[in-house]
Amino acid sequence: MKKIVHYAFYAFFIAVILVGGVILFKSWNDLKKMRNNVYNLETKLRNKNNECSELHQNIYDLKTNPNAVEKVAREKFRLVKENEVILTYELQDGKKVPKKKKIE
Repeated sequence: MKKIVHYAFYAFFIAVILVGGVILFKSWNDLKKMRNNVYNLETKLRNKNNECSELHQNIYDLKTNPNAVEKVAREKFRLVKENEVILTYELQDGKKVPKKKKIE
């Protein structure tokens, strides 16, 4: 009878260790996934903060620097000054061919 109690105790002890090991293994994997997720989110946050800083700098430049405003007007809205020549390039037979437009 004493041997049966010892075997039952050892079986219970081994079962508890196995269940604990399985739970610990799953928790460890979850922790690794969470750490990886946190790292990815922190990287995205740094990138967004950098982008935000660049946008704030652009806004500041557009408010204070007339050259920045002129650059946007020329590039985005294709505005030109009087008597300026616009050079555009088109592909013809795989070669860039310039076309001139004079604004008056």
